[in-house]
Amino acid sequence: MASQPYVPPQGQRPAPGGQSSRPPAYWITRYFIDPPDPAVLRSALIKLWIGASAFALGLLTLVAASGADKGLGFVLLIVGCVVGSGGLSAKKAYDAAYALAMPRPSDAEIDQLIGMDSLSILNRALPQLGLTDADLVQPRGVSGAAGVSFTDIEARAGAEPVPGGNQMMVWGPSFPCNSSIGQDQRTRYSRYEFMVICPTHYQLAIYKCELDLYTGQLKESTNEYHYQDVVAVRTSAVPLNRHGGQYVNPRPSQRAYFSRIDTRRVMEIVVSSGDRTSINLRVASSTEATVDSGDPLDFPQVLERVRATLREKKGGVRRAEEDLI
Repeated sequence: MASQPYVPPQGQRPAPGGQSSRPPAYWITRYFIDPPDPAVLRSALIKLWIGASAFALGLLTLVAASGADKGLGFVLLIVGCVVGSGGLSAKKAYDAAYALAMPRPSDAEIDQLIGMDSLSILNRALPQLGLTDADLVQPRGVSGAAGVSFTDIEARAGAEPVPGGNQMMVWGPSFPCNSSIGQDQRTRYSRYEFMVICPTHYQLAIYKCELDLYTGQLKESTNEYHYQDVVAVRTSAVPLNRHGGQYVNPRPSQRAYFSRIDTRRVMEIVVSSGDRTSINLRVASSTEATVDSGDPLDFPQVLERVRATLREKKGGVRRAEEDLI
């Protein structure tokens, strides 16, 4: 059975809240489950063939034989029914599992969906914060796009370069979630959290949301911090608290890899009152999630832009506590 990709209605693009243009949830779900093993189907078909052959041979024996030989015919009929019934049940189970898992989206189709959701979230940030592009600033001496995040969004969505380059966005998995490692060895998740950082003339405005990839639904929040109140912008490695709901549910075939995952990389913006806004950037083993690893999923360019903005807004003087920034 050939896999046919889902094609959204012409002229429509998937976006959070746009349920009519979004691929159905069951189709997206298939990316995060394993298709059934073809060996199971082969085994079921062999059992069906053996059962049918034994049943046919039993009938022939009953018709052609006489006396004690008829007993062999009955035995073959029983064997044929038992083996054939087992094969039929296995075939039905395979077909049901196949219908749940196939056809499934490709890596590129899931990336496009995530990319379009990312762009929609980026476009929501300023209205939710009550800001416009004119309210945003960028630090002197920093030019170009806002970092790896924007480049990645454009590549995923096949979009034109996004406007409003002074917005800075980072994202990562939101727990609990399902996961799937694609053929390109990149991990994708069923739930994400996004943080859009919007530097204005007087404060750091932050839009944060959680995205359910299946439905496109968002849970949103906003924060605004005066520059002088921000004491730290940092990333750190934190142990996963699986009992507290911080776990990733991988496809069964990929559980061996995820059994090593015990750490999450976190970005935090901390203010003097102790309040903070944090986001998961990625998950890894404790040996991989090292501080300042330079991993692109730590969004180092975004961090540098935020730190540069804070240094400039605080007068360009580095205080002791800003060593954390």
